[in-house]
Amino acid sequence: MNTEIIDLYEKNNVPRNGATAGYLHAYVPNRSKETVKKTHPAIIICAGGAYRFLSDREDEPIALRFAVLGYCAFTLEYTVNAAYPVPLIEACMAAAYLREHADEYCISPTHIGVLGFSAGGNLAAMHATLFAEKEVQAALGAHAQYARPDAAVLCYLSRRHARHLHARRIVRGYNGRRQKVARPHFARKAGDKGQRARVYLAHV
Repeated sequence: MNTEIIDLYEKNNVPRNGATAGYLHAYVPNRSKETVKKTHPAIIICAGGAYRFLSDREDEPIALRFAVLGYCAFTLEYTVNAAYPVPLIEACMAAAYLREHADEYCISPTHIGVLGFSAGGNLAAMHATLFAEKEVQAALGAHAQYARPDAAVLCYLSRRHARHLHARRIVRGYNGRRQKVARPHFARKAGDKGQRARVYLAHV
């Protein structure tokens, strides 16, 4: 298995503007002479943690399991304690980078999914529906056309983060004085129905 850490801001030529993460950790099967022409589906894994930290239980162990199943697995180290749209932009950069470098990783460019747990599930849901938002377009430029995931798996995400007040404040954009400084357009219909990624919901 090949592993590496990819700086998404550097690879997509996007200014960090204070973002502290935005790294993609790759777990990619070694190329085999017997399957040299074979491509693999890819999965981008977003761990939970109430947008305060990233749970290690929902990170590498999940990637290794998917790698065993024949996926090219990637865990997204997204910026925490950062308001919208920072995590969304990082998720979109991940999908765009993988699609543009599909040959390098033997990935099928039409089989790139995103999987998220809890707060990471919220991020995966945003990625599946808000990938064409103006903030994403402005940040990624020409790369934005490759940002859409082909599918999304959302695991035990909390509706509107009712159980996590801190997470709700972060994603809606409150600063340290609890003043609203930014807010995504969650109230409106998210994305065109024909463009939204297919979604599988898992809850406990």
